[in-house]
Amino acid sequence: MNSDETTSPDSEPTQDWRSPRVKPGLWTHNGKRMIKFLSFVLIIMVGLLLRLDSLMDWIEQPDLALYYGEPILTTFDGYYYLTLARDLMEGSYAAVDQMRAVPDSPVRPMPPPLMSILAAAVATLTPLSLNWVAVLMPAFLGVLLAFPMYGFGKHFGGVFMGLSTALISLVSPYYVLRSGLGWFDTDCLLVTLVVSANWFLLKFAVEENLRRYGWLAAGFLTSLMTLWWWDQTPEIAVILTIAPLAIALLFYRPSAGWRWRWLGSIGLTYLAVLLLWQGWRFPLEVFQSVFAQFHYVSKQPTGLFPNIGITISEQSKMPLSELVNAAIGNSLILLLAVIGLIWLVLKNPRDALFLAVPVGLAAMAILFAGRFLIYVAPAVALGVGFLASRIWQLGTGGKPLMLFLAPVLVLASALPGYQLMLQAARFPHESPAIIEGMDYFSRHLEKDAVVWAWWDHGYPLNYWARRATVNDGQVHGGERSVYNGLPLVTGSERLSSNFMQFYVTHGLKGTKAFYNAVGNPKLGYELLLKALYLGPEGAGEMLLNTVLAKDKEKWLRFLFPSTERPVYLFLDWRLTQISYWWYWLGSWDNAQQLGVHPYHRTVLGVTAQDGKLVAAGFELDLDQGDLQLGNETLTVKSFRALGGSLKPRDYQNENGVNVDYSSQKAMLVISDGYFSGSVFNQLFTY
Repeated sequence: MNSDETTSPDSEPTQDWRSPRVKPGLWTHNGKRMIKFLSFVLIIMVGLLLRLDSLMDWIEQPDLALYYGEPILTTFDGYYYLTLARDLMEGSYAAVDQMRAVPDSPVRPMPPPLMSILAAAVATLTPLSLNWVAVLMPAFLGVLLAFPMYGFGKHFGGVFMGLSTALISLVSPYYVLRSGLGWFDTDCLLVTLVVSANWFLLKFAVEENLRRYGWLAAGFLTSLMTLWWWDQTPEIAVILTIAPLAIALLFYRPSAGWRWRWLGSIGLTYLAVLLLWQGWRFPLEVFQSVFAQFHYVSKQPTGLFPNIGITISEQSKMPLSELVNAAIGNSLILLLAVIGLIWLVLKNPRDALFLAVPVGLAAMAILFAGRFLIYVAPAVALGVGFLASRIWQLGTGGKPLMLFLAPVLVLASALPGYQLMLQAARFPHESPAIIEGMDYFSRHLEKDAVVWAWWDHGYPLNYWARRATVNDGQVHGGERSVYNGLPLVTGSERLSSNFMQFYVTHGLKGTKAFYNAVGNPKLGYELLLKALYLGPEGAGEMLLNTVLAKDKEKWLRFLFPSTERPVYLFLDWRLTQISYWWYWLGSWDNAQQLGVHPYHRTVLGVTAQDGKLVAAGFELDLDQGDLQLGNETLTVKSFRALGGSLKPRDYQNENGVNVDYSSQKAMLVISDGYFSGSVFNQLFTY
């Protein structure tokens, strides 16, 4: 073989153990690209599998998740966006929402929320029903977080870190839950948008060529998309997506005037779109919104009424053990993530500043509320990914054992969260039985009827019942929620009924008008309740001894409006499980700044046996008045039976509990003196 033959590109080289048939350079380039692509696709598939895993459980147990074949959302708030999507499809999307916060009727966002538009478009273009679109769409949007996470990872530690961060971010249990099957809410894309905007602005800061302006434009466009997606808090959306620009400009020093013109023209375009969309006062509203949101998540008192954030589970601080499980599923992995993040910051102090927003939001989960755990996913992924990438680099530097150890660390970090979510039962909060009641309303209640329900049910009632409500997840401030719970808590059916009619007619403006007329909000609230409790005749006599005596007839007409709008009180099983908070709100005392947390337990499957009432983990000795509930031993003050042959009993135990028992329902209610006489207990239990 001559030299020409050995070097000719058309000739086939001699094959031996040292010379592969494919050219080394070509094979390495294409091979790495293919491995990278397939690895990323596999990561996306793993993320989808986790998010859609519970679908089989839904199909096998339709009584927990389906209503006549249609799926139910796993979150209450999702029905806000789903109602808007339905209205878009039906052509009934109006500027004012007559179905919410009666009688205030808030203004609807314009343009409609991006989430609602997307769901309506998919339902229109595919054979899927709108309910199925809403249940499936979050899973496909949730896995998009892998893209900006890969970008951040590749920037800080190469391709291996990029793939590692993409995988770990998609298996964080809390993020899987809130971007999974049925969680039709903004969380499924919000984290992706926030992380993407920060990544784009990092690329703008570090690039040295004209492409940096493309990254800048992408960052601004993502900021506007976040604003459109997270429509209820536009000010916060802008802050989280534009804050990194200040960091970028610290290190950005254009060398030519025309480069400044690029920066200025793109920035001014963004600002013009923002102000035309949100109004010229938007910059001032940013500060007000930040202040209000801080008060909300920090649970600070806000005037006469309580901070509603105290009562919402996702806004409460989680114990460390629960936080670890929700974040990654293992405390050791969380520790490694923290070590990795510290190492990343020390190694890349300037570029690491662009992680301040996602990492800072993750820290909020520890300091204030579990709600921020969705941002722990990218923070943990970056920490573990960077640590694994350092180990991988040791392997490529001549220590082959590290090439094995690095992927083992990544897989070991992803496995706990993966296993945890595969084992977790994820069914809707609203049961098909509750949806059936709401659907009944849509067919039998008057079109202008108002359904007085606890705020959890506000959005679902708007969607399934197509009827108006007084409170929901967007407007449930402390004052409104106190009024929402009052008709359930009071022991007077007259006060309950009169208050609902008064509020449906006048709303928050009406209560404030009455308080202002009295001249003292605390006294005004007390007089309002007393008047509605007494009724028109008794209230008339009471007003004679107040500053309202001169206009007594006017205020009587105001307090007892001759409204023809029907109001229905909606009571359901869920209220028996969350009475700790709605009773506390409904019993709120403005003067003392406190409410009552009642003792209330409901036991099902109760039967009578040999002078005792028994159920799983429960036993009541009817002769002695001794009650065992799990590990609790209680004495009974009074016993009442609904139907059956059992007679009421009084045990003379002043500090005992009250027991109400329905033999027909095999249900027993244990409560203190506060709860047993409430309208809720009288109507729901009896």
